[in-house]
Amino acid sequence: MFRIRINRGDIGRKYPLYELALHRLPIAIVSVVLILATAIIPAASSVTIPPTVSNPSFEIDLGGWTSTSLFTRGESELFAAPDGTAFAQLEAPSSIEQDLGVEMVADTEYTTVVWTRSVNAHVPKSTGKKKGMQKTHPNPLAKAKLSLKRPLGSGGLGDIASAEIVVSPNATVVADGGVNAHDDGGNVFFAGDYRMHLANSLLYQKRATADPISDEWQQGNENEYWGMAVGPVSDLDGYLVIQAIGGGHTRTDLSPEDIDNGMRVSSRIEINALEGTAPDFYAPPPTEWDMNDQPIFDTVLSHLDDEAPWVFDPHYCYDDKADRLYMTWGGHSTFLTEVDTLTGHVVDPNTGEEPTTGTEFNKHAKGVHTKILTNQPWRGLPMYKSTSEAPDDWEGDAFSTQAYMEGVSLLKHGDYFFACGTYGSMGDSYTIRCCRQDASEPTAPRGPYVNQQGKVCTEFDPDTDRYPAKMLLGPDGDHLVPGHPHFWREYDADGGEMLYLGYDFRDQIPSVKEDSMAIRRLYFDDGGWPTVWTPLTVTVDTGSMPELVGKRLTIELSAGGDTGSKVAFDHVSVTTSPATTGPPTASPTPEEECTETEGDRYFFGLKSNKKPKLRSCRSLEELTKKARKKICSTKVVYYGKYSPPQDTCPITCDSCKPCYENENSKFFYKLKKKKEKPVFKTCGWLAKNKNTQKHCKKKKASYEGYGPPSRHCPMTCSTGSC
Repeated sequence: MFRIRINRGDIGRKYPLYELALHRLPIAIVSVVLILATAIIPAASSVTIPPTVSNPSFEIDLGGWTSTSLFTRGESELFAAPDGTAFAQLEAPSSIEQDLGVEMVADTEYTTVVWTRSVNAHVPKSTGKKKGMQKTHPNPLAKAKLSLKRPLGSGGLGDIASAEIVVSPNATVVADGGVNAHDDGGNVFFAGDYRMHLANSLLYQKRATADPISDEWQQGNENEYWGMAVGPVSDLDGYLVIQAIGGGHTRTDLSPEDIDNGMRVSSRIEINALEGTAPDFYAPPPTEWDMNDQPIFDTVLSHLDDEAPWVFDPHYCYDDKADRLYMTWGGHSTFLTEVDTLTGHVVDPNTGEEPTTGTEFNKHAKGVHTKILTNQPWRGLPMYKSTSEAPDDWEGDAFSTQAYMEGVSLLKHGDYFFACGTYGSMGDSYTIRCCRQDASEPTAPRGPYVNQQGKVCTEFDPDTDRYPAKMLLGPDGDHLVPGHPHFWREYDADGGEMLYLGYDFRDQIPSVKEDSMAIRRLYFDDGGWPTVWTPLTVTVDTGSMPELVGKRLTIELSAGGDTGSKVAFDHVSVTTSPATTGPPTASPTPEEECTETEGDRYFFGLKSNKKPKLRSCRSLEELTKKARKKICSTKVVYYGKYSPPQDTCPITCDSCKPCYENENSKFFYKLKKKKEKPVFKTCGWLAKNKNTQKHCKKKKASYEGYGPPSRHCPMTCSTGSC
């Protein structure tokens, strides 16, 4: 048996979501499993020494690989290789392969992983008059394919298993004639059943039925007052911490006549309550107008008379462990400021209260704001000057035509806070770059933030002629000048984490229209850095395919799609583990054992192309009672190791003994006040609570599949015949 795991990245609507090439031996039972991975797949307990991949990250040109044609070794930092500095760049149609030189042994799984992406973009010059300047570029269809095969010369039959995905990026599609013109970013949050996006206007989808990348968005209300670069005040899971958005209002480049009329250079962040209900939110009119005819709502932070810094581009990061809310913002240099979780107003960490000096940046005490990233010599208050600043005439690094940055987002993931900002010129050289700080440091998340070499990102490095930062995303196809990153997290039907990157881009330079929104899956590489490269995985199992024992294994990497499109591959690895497949075994009856987890999958049916339909117990729980009962009563046969729903999900299907419960079973407890984020508790918690029966009597409705305690914890609650 073999399994193919496809980690879907950016997939265009005009192309299939994925394409699989399945090659099977006549006697093999084929089972295909699609898994969305969020990180590199770790090596399992090894039963034998894994085959060694020669030159796995192409740091020494083609060494160890055999090329059919059109292979080049890419090294541009613009494409941010997940391992080392180089990668294999294949032009469609072409492939490379490597015979691993070992014979497969019995009862062993061989799992191969390769990271892949499209690299269809002009690489700008690093010096000279056009330094850092991107160029208009087409966006051809690009496909990446990973195949495991036996060498034909060893008596094999070619491919054993393969997987192919589309890797070219796509722009978000708006239904019914809506226009994808959204400056700035991809600012996504959740409201009830809806996935919402905020920018020039609202877009929305039904969360239960729509994929944020591949499915159409619906057009919502227009943005009349919110300002530019708005951001929802939400956590990483998309739940609103405050029922509001933050937006920027600026006025600069004033003429002498403007100044004579009382106008002043200004920038300001306003917090604006979301009125109405999802998906029909709207902005109320302003309470007053400033001297520059800019609307005033609930001012959070302001700055007058210069651009050091620009006070705009607010984005928010909620630290759920510490229950603290942080706002990143700024232009030229970018800052981090703590804000109150109830009002969204600035918090002075020295006092724990709102500054008594008002909202003007220059009047706030040291420590209220922290400069975390920069791409320009500082020209403001001395307290924010870096120890090492760029020369006054510095005009940007190798990928920037301008010494400028804006649009920073903060992401807390794993052991780190990541600050990711937009570097360069919005007209021709924007790129998204990241720095990070260990979350365990006492100063976190206020920095210092460092790049992959450990260099502080606010300190100019004369050796590299730049302010340090690690590249996340540059131009790709017709996604030019990507900027204003926004991150959020969702979960698949099996409870697996899926991280997303929203951003804006322009499809030609110079641009003749507003920015468009795009979304990509986000992964983390071996070094723990975010990446848009997609891990593609194929596994073969000699436990169910014993005819493979003694045969040699070959890896093949192929570029497909439109002729001439370019696909990159990097960080190829092979691991081994004990075989987990074999002949089907009967599942225990509910009387013998009654356990399930949210991620347990049951066999639901075969698709027309003979791929199995698998569903999780959690997805079954999310159905209505009538629909759940219908599926639970379905009489289906076993498929491989997958059982019918009433056997795999006995708790959800109510096919357990009346008194069965699992200590770790979760039930819906409550919604947090002024938030939409749910709270769940376990039967173990309920059994130890001094008010057990009081909790058991609460008539709570289900929340996205989680029922009340009396249903999930019948023994503790003494319901039924317990």
